[in-house]
Amino acid sequence: PFESQNEKGEIVGFDIDVVKAVAQKAGMEVKFVNTPWEGIFNTLAQGDRDFLVSAITITDERKQTMDFSSPYFDAQQLMAVKKDSKIAKFDDLKKLKVGVQNGTTGDEVVTKLQGKDSTNIKRFESTPLALKELEAGGVDAVVADNGVVVHYVHLVFRHCAGRRCGCARPRCVQIVVAGASAPPAKKPSPATKRAFFIGKCEARR
Repeated sequence: PFESQNEKGEIVGFDIDVVKAVAQKAGMEVKFVNTPWEGIFNTLAQGDRDFLVSAITITDERKQTMDFSSPYFDAQQLMAVKKDSKIAKFDDLKKLKVGVQNGTTGDEVVTKLQGKDSTNIKRFESTPLALKELEAGGVDAVVADNGVVVHYVHLVFRHCAGRRCGCARPRCVQIVVAGASAPPAKKPSPATKRAFFIGKCEARR
């Protein structure tokens, strides 16, 4: 929901709306350039971009090389798993295949859990691609920012509910909160709790 390209090739999303509102207030014009996540920080360091906006988590390591705006979204790491999964906590992922978006905070916490030489960490260009791999059975879980995961699972829920899905379809996934987060997770808001329930993809009749 933060940034994506629509069917017209336009870059849209929550982050884009925020930047447009700030630019309008400041009397500035902004040109959005679609940039792969891998290497996105290098474009800033080399001066190819003036600033970055891409659901970027503020970490101490990143603050050593770049400045951040005040935070405007409380991000935490979530695990997405299949509905029939036995995974109940973050530590359960230690020896399992886990999908992450390359170079993200999710990648960092899973690497810390499994070790930098783990072959069970499957890295993807985007979180939706990792989640599609989960649907296909290629990984046991996906760890990523709550905003992206909840949005994706909500879309899956709408897909399944529209077909009166009994949660037997391979697309069905549920969400559990990861046992480790960077930065530390705060108590979920009521909206997030509702999203967790929606994520169970229970049929509505």
